[in-house]
Parts: sequence; C-alpha cells; structure tokens
Amino acid sequence: MFRVLFLKELREIWWIGVPVLLVLLYGVSLEIEFGARPDGEGYGFLRYTELDRYHPAPLIGGTFARLILLWGGMFSGVLGLWQTFRETQSRTWHFLLYRPVNRNVLLWAKVLAASALFAVVVLLPAVGVMLWAATPFAHASPFRWSLTAPVWYALAACPAAYFAALFAGLRRSHLAGTRWWPLLGSVCAFGLLPNMVPNVFAIWVWALLLIWISLLIAAVRDELCAADFS
Repeated sequence: MFRVLFLKELREIWWIGVPVLLVLLYGVSLEIEFGARPDGEGYGFLRYTELDRYHPAPLIGGTFARLILLWGGMFSGVLGLWQTFRETQSRTWHFLLYRPVNRNVLLWAKVLAASALFAVVVLLPAVGVMLWAATPFAHASPFRWSLTAPVWYALAACPAAYFAALFAGLRRSHLAGTRWWPLLGSVCAFGLLPNMVPNVFAIWVWALLLIWISLLIAAVRDELCAADFS
C-alpha cells in the first residue's frame, strides 16, 4: 500500500519540479561559469578558456545560497500546498483517509515523495556545486568548507516551508484566517530574518530551525490523524 501511495504522490507532483530544476541548473552554470564564450566559439568553462579575465571564487557573496533558499523554499511550499489542496479540490480525502491503512502511512508517502523530488531538483544541484568547489584544481581560488554553510542552511530551511505549507493545507479553518500564520512565520523567521542577524547567532538560528521543523511535523501528524474532511 505504501508503494502505491508513494507512486501516486510522485505522479502528481513531478511536473512541479521541472521549471525549478531549469532555474537552478542555470544558477549552477553561473556559479561554475559555464556558458557562451565571448569570442563566439561555442560554450565552455570560462574559468579555463578566459584566463585573462577575473573570476570570483565560488560560493563567495552568498548569491548561490540565496538562489537555493528562494527557489528551494518556494518549491517546498508549493509542494506542501499542492499535496493537500489538490486532495480537497478533487474530493479524494475520504477515499484516501478511509483506506485500511494507518494515516501515518499516507502522511509519510506524501513526505517521502516530496523528499525524493526535492533531492533531484534542489539537493543534487546544490551538492554538485559544493563538491565541485571542494575539488582540487577545479578553480584557482582557496576553499574552506565553512563557505558552504549558507548553502546548507538554505537546504535545511526548505523543510520548514514544506511542513508549514502542509499544515496550512490540512487545517480546517477559513482560507483568509490564521491557517497561513505558520507558513508566513516560517518565511519571515528563517527566510528573511537570518540575513539581518549577526553570524554570532548562527547556532541559535539553526537550533530554532530544527525545533520549529519538529513542531511542524508533530502538528501536521496530529492534524491529519484528527481530520475527517466532512
């Protein structure tokens, strides 16, 4: 039953990742400086073919991390809303919730399908850039793994947007009511606020993020188990 539910979820959400993947691949090409050569002789890695030009060190400035946070966060939020509101609009909640299977199985089928798609669309390009930056002789710049911390944070913030969106989609309150507060709070607290907080508080931001994700998972689980969607 879990396999059937997992494949059902994957069939319904795979297309959402296509435009996001294209955007992130474009961002990857900018970060590793792969593109059209100025002399018009096709495409290539400009770091190796344009040696007389200045090439900034990879992951410097946080541009790539902000790209992951923006598009990964939006992608995660859309996934969470689609996986819940679609069931409401197509009136399939009753069919799903009253199958001879624990509701937690339904929840984790949704979560794992979204996680699999997220891994391909967001995680793989991000990890690919970090591994490339860490590869010796890939670029003529010094590298420290601490440079990847903003990217790891961007990846870790995406589950907060996903579970907040799931919770918003599951709540039985008015569309213009308080159901959106956890999602808006996640965006403000972990998407916007960290840019204004000094680095000395980074460990506290990480701790709050992990606690918030744990609370959202518990809230989503309780909401789904208690829902009747009548």
